[in-house]
Amino acid sequence: MSNDEQIEYWNGRAGRKWADQAEQLDSMLSEFCSRLVSQLSIKDKNCSVLDVGCGAGAVSLALAKNSPNPNNITGIDVSKPLLEVARQRAKNENLPVNYLEADASTFQKDSGVDVIVSRFGVMFFDDPVSAFANLRRLITKNGKLVFVCWQSIKLNSWASAPMRAAIPLLKEPFPTPDPYAPGPFAFADKERLNSILRDAGWNEINIESINTKLRLPGSSIDESAIFMMTLGPLARVMAEQQLDEELVKTSLIELLSQDQNANGEIWMEAASWLVVCD
Repeated sequence: MSNDEQIEYWNGRAGRKWADQAEQLDSMLSEFCSRLVSQLSIKDKNCSVLDVGCGAGAVSLALAKNSPNPNNITGIDVSKPLLEVARQRAKNENLPVNYLEADASTFQKDSGVDVIVSRFGVMFFDDPVSAFANLRRLITKNGKLVFVCWQSIKLNSWASAPMRAAIPLLKEPFPTPDPYAPGPFAFADKERLNSILRDAGWNEINIESINTKLRLPGSSIDESAIFMMTLGPLARVMAEQQLDEELVKTSLIELLSQDQNANGEIWMEAASWLVVCD
């Protein structure tokens, strides 16, 4: 999708769904939030932070709780629904984080930024080199860029399972996706990601692999299946091909049961990159 299409997507029905599921999503991705926060122990009250693709504010709010000056933390996103959640959370927790509706690929700021952070918010740029170059222009001389992004969907069973469950029920086969198109797995190729960052002007680049497991939201396997049918590409395919929801759910539950532990929790493989640019 182009930038304009991304903005439309994140402000339409899909964006509202993500906002409605913010608590469940943040719980599922909590390990990545913790890893980013641990990378960015902020002690200087003058340190300014920009959270790119901040979504419902999980990372920026976690940083604000341990920051000597949370007024210096700003989150930007193109999604009005998600920003509304972030602002309400900040108000509820009495944290003065600034949330702005903005596209990171063109965002401008009067003063430099010391830290740019993102939890799965930088893979959607139509022109990633230009977007990361724009972020490079925002950073101060000794500033740092830290983000996490997904590796290949093949290494992320939490993402591939819904699509695999739907295959026997499809009326038309899945189109072959462009692996480099903007989307969750656009940076699966480590060498390509490194090249993009270098072409954008970043120098000291460290890309570390994180292999872990995610616990799917839901207090039952039925709830977990419904969650996975609500968000992401499966929801779009179901709508486009008018698939029978109960048949998809049954197939998905059968697949998810293979990863269910004795406590009824569903843990699935996840692989991402932790990227640090000094």
